[in-house]
Amino acid sequence: MNWMKKRVRGRTSKTFKRWVSECGDYRIEWRGEYEPGRWYATVDVGWMWSFAGKRGAYRTQSAAMKAAEYHRRCWERYLVGGRACRAKLKGLSVGTDFRANRIMNYPPAWCAGDPRLAALTRKLPTKISR
Repeated sequence: MNWMKKRVRGRTSKTFKRWVSECGDYRIEWRGEYEPGRWYATVDVGWMWSFAGKRGAYRTQSAAMKAAEYHRRCWERYLVGGRACRAKLKGLSVGTDFRANRIMNYPPAWCAGDPRLAALTRKLPTKISR
């Protein structure tokens, strides 16, 4: 995935930076209000931006980019794979502590028009079960 730096209106580059993927569905944000700055990986799910990896910050930009790329690969495998692959990926979660995130909760906006997703999304969980 290729990333482009994007200027955000009303924010200075000292406190906030944004990288957007070439498709526009993933973004990496750096927030430096506090020392040291932290990186966040998010994905567009149509009606909101959700975390692409763990719910929280990454220490490095490369770790946040890897999380976004991993999210895209998992969804591509989910759409192409068979029943066993889907069962394995459905409960996939990233992280082990309280920031653990099930990355298969909401389908990203880039695969919303995919005809294979119509039948599969009815079987996805709508919220995180505890």
